Amino acid sequence: MPQFAKQDVQPVAARAPLMSGFDTDTWELKGAEILNLAFEVVEGPAEFLVPPALHPSIPPYVTLTVARYPNSPVGAFMLARVCLVVRAGIRPRGWLLGAYTDSEKAIEELPARWGFTIARAEISLQARHIG
Repeated sequence: MPQFAKQDVQPVAARAPLMSGFDTDTWELKGAEILNLAFEVVEGPAEFLVPPALHPSIPPYVTLTVARYPNSPVGAFMLARVCLVVRAGIRPRGWLLGAYTDSEKAIEELPARWGFTIARAEISLQARHIG
């Protein structure tokens, strides 16, 4: 039996970014470097982070993605985001809990094109050999 999320959507909707439309160009992001981590979270609080139209995963888990995009339409930028994994019907999706970038141009474009709620932050991603 599916679980239903319990977020109060009114406060979230009031601060949601206004998208300029659904007809936006795709971005080709050549040379991207991406680190993606997934880990379980506590069930009780997670169901209040997602609107009732979505279903939390069982068990609930989040993904943390940190990416470096050296070539994009807005120039080089880094993006860090945390998503709670949910389902829309049977399809898995990620509900954005927070996103950060080091680029002012990305802060302008990501909300307008794809509805990101995003803030400026210092982000680093370092490849290391451990052994």
